Amino acid sequence: MPISINPDGNYVLGSKIGRRSADLVLLGLDGKTRAHKRLPYAWPDPVVVLRWLEDTTVAFRATVPTVAGLGIALPSRLWDWAEEVPEGQIAMQAWRDIDLVATFGATGLPVMVVNDGAAACAAEMTFGTLPHGDEVLYVFVGTFIGGGLASRGSLVLGASGNAGSFGSVLVQGSDGVVQQLIDVASLIGLERALRAKGQTAEVLRLEPTQATLSNPLVDRWITQAAHGIAQAMISAVATTDSRLVIVDGAMPAEILDVLVARVAAFMPRYPLAGIDVPTIQRGTIGPLARAIGAASVVLNERFLAWPADIKGQAA
Repeated sequence: MPISINPDGNYVLGSKIGRRSADLVLLGLDGKTRAHKRLPYAWPDPVVVLRWLEDTTVAFRATVPTVAGLGIALPSRLWDWAEEVPEGQIAMQAWRDIDLVATFGATGLPVMVVNDGAAACAAEMTFGTLPHGDEVLYVFVGTFIGGGLASRGSLVLGASGNAGSFGSVLVQGSDGVVQQLIDVASLIGLERALRAKGQTAEVLRLEPTQATLSNPLVDRWITQAAHGIAQAMISAVATTDSRLVIVDGAMPAEILDVLVARVAAFMPRYPLAGIDVPTIQRGTIGPLARAIGAASVVLNERFLAWPADIKGQAA
């Protein structure tokens, strides 16, 4: 007799705390989103964000019989880029001393905390097209770029949980200046360029028209970001011998498609002696990958046989 998982047999919660917004999703055991809420902000004030997350967690739990746990994804050392939002520097520094496991442990739920890039990678591993037998590099382009690393079906976190934090990789711009990838391939750069010219940054959150894609500021950012990602992935491939790079992001699908195509086109322009050019593939989860990934970490830990080594970060 065929056996299948009851999609409503249990539920998991996943949250992303980012630099421009927070998300909370409620997933069934089939990975489908049952509920989603977002809190936008100029910077992540911990008092405001944690109160919202606590209240929304209570509200979501009231809609289902049982919840197996809460996963929380956020950038490692969130406060390190506080200078990007001067008005929020003091509030953002408070994240240094916050223990999220202890804070949400009072809910009675098992709580797991993971780097947001690694969480997005986990979402692609669990619900997307990421192959389980290979070394795979995963890039997620959000307000700040990040990523994750998968090895033979396991999510690799490293000693501090930051494996795959590609934003720190050094790359060279067209002007010859060496910078971190985070400075050339993050959406905050495009946001600033648009606003400096009096244009709205809503193109990053709404489905764009063809006029948006032909906007020279958008086109320039895509080219700059693609060159940076191509360079960073060459360095990463030389270290990991990965044959596949997946690129996803918190942006409209049309912009992401162009970005992925340009990464693939630009990579062969750089010196590649000693390595095989990897396949560049578009991610399948999209803007909610980090929150869905946080939930998938709980789902895998509690119910599935996926060997993600994150037990040390669980409550």
